[in-house]
Amino acid sequence: MRLDAPRGGWDFRRQMAVRTLQFCAGVVIGSLVLPWVNSEVAKTAVMSAFTLAGTVVAAYVTAATTHDYLHRATAPASSAPPKPPPVQAKDEVLD
Repeated sequence: MRLDAPRGGWDFRRQMAVRTLQFCAGVVIGSLVLPWVNSEVAKTAVMSAFTLAGTVVAAYVTAATTHDYLHRATAPASSAPPKPPPVQAKDEVLD
């Protein structure tokens, strides 16, 4: 992945989220492979990595949902499908 997208674009945000999740995965794998697996430092590193990963996913989903909601609310009226014409009732003539 390249970081040449304009800052503030969704491509850049997605890339940063993926890179953060990759970092978290590296911390977890490193904690399992390195010799200090049973230490409190490894447990803290793994818990911190999972907390950071959960926070990144929650923030990304929340931001995307909010952006979609605001974009839909401010969309021009012409983008909405046309409304069907109202149904007119026929007058009944009583004989």
